[in-house]
Amino acid sequence: MARAEVLLFASTCECCPNVLLEYLAAGRPIVCSDRAPMPEIAGDAAELYPPTSPVALAAALRRVIGDRARARVLSSASAARAMRFPATATVEGTVEALTSW
Repeated sequence: MARAEVLLFASTCECCPNVLLEYLAAGRPIVCSDRAPMPEIAGDAAELYPPTSPVALAAALRRVIGDRARARVLSSASAARAMRFPATATVEGTVEALTSW
């Protein structure tokens, strides 16, 4: 992932998209579905598009691949956004939820 020119997350239904979190941590430009909760997780670190529109997907990919400055902005935003979701907090929260009954 760390060497990808762009990462695509095209899911239309997620509760907590761990792959999207991994993409953010890779610090690469992301093209992502605009379905909840992806925009809330990705924030300004992804080029969002409606996943039912192939035309919108193609346009989003063109914007990122064709604009090096935009790709750099998204890469930087991805790495920064990933800091909001530390793996240790996820593990601790999961353990707490599973053991606190």
